[in-house]
Amino acid sequence: MNDRMKYLIRLLWPVVLFEIITEGAEIAGKTVSSAFFGGEDVPRIILTGSAAVLTALILLIRRPKDREKMSPHDMIMCGGGGFSLAEILNQLFAVTGLAALSSGWNARGAALLDAPLAAKILVIVILVPLAEELVFRDRLFRHLRQKMGFGMAALISAAVFGAVHGDPVQGLYAALIGFAAAAAMDFSGNFFGAFICHAMANLAPILLSALGR
Repeated sequence: MNDRMKYLIRLLWPVVLFEIITEGAEIAGKTVSSAFFGGEDVPRIILTGSAAVLTALILLIRRPKDREKMSPHDMIMCGGGGFSLAEILNQLFAVTGLAALSSGWNARGAALLDAPLAAKILVIVILVPLAEELVFRDRLFRHLRQKMGFGMAALISAAVFGAVHGDPVQGLYAALIGFAAAAAMDFSGNFFGAFICHAMANLAPILLSALGR
């Protein structure tokens, strides 16, 4: 096995692992929900959260040290940037009609309305962003950043992140959030910059939905 192949395996194995675990949880969640809970989203959300925890635990083992410690200023900038970008993108996708073209986007909206608020906060705002950022920024983006400039590394990691999110509309949204998360990590010098950016981006539609917007 040559060095290039070894590098690709080291680069992509967290993505493959993440996809296997999350897809398995998604299938199991839908099956359990349909068979025992009348199609409610709660079992699916619980299994998705469990999959995120499992992925995070695996990837937290021997993770590289961060370049910098995060300051309160960095936290505010990363979180505020993620929240603001998500709100802008949600409004833009609604106005342009992109959201209406995506069955996954509509299903996401239904899940935001149906699931208990505590479950949404725990899974969608904390556990899923933690697992996804460990995969796509802490591993994939970090390795790419060691080999190339910020723009290309962020673009590649964002494109891969978007590609695993299903249909093109959801993929575009995820890629833009992923690029912002990479920028937050590069700006702060810390993985938690990416996590906070992503978490606040996921919080934005939940919070606005709870407020009736």
